[in-house]
Amino acid sequence: FSRQVQAVGKPGDLLFVVVDDGHKANLIQAIQAAHDREMQVVVLSAREKSDITSLMHPEDHELTLNDLPPHEATPLLMVIINAICDQIDQKLFGG
Repeated sequence: FSRQVQAVGKPGDLLFVVVDDGHKANLIQAIQAAHDREMQVVVLSAREKSDITSLMHPEDHELTLNDLPPHEATPLLMVIINAICDQIDQKLFGG
């Protein structure tokens, strides 16, 4: 994902990352690329502590689900993502 961030990311943009296990090298590279581009990062994670936590800058945000087992975390991640998408739709298109 870092190539896409490098290609289209601009200062002030936001990278939203969903992490299910906390050990994703490609997501780590994308976050590093976002920081190189002066982008803010928001991480939605199924684990409280992960490799990604150490990469976060003070202006970044990490939302964690406190180490839920995968069969519980995945549906909850989907609910949260859908709620965020609904809020974005409301802000962009009203309704």
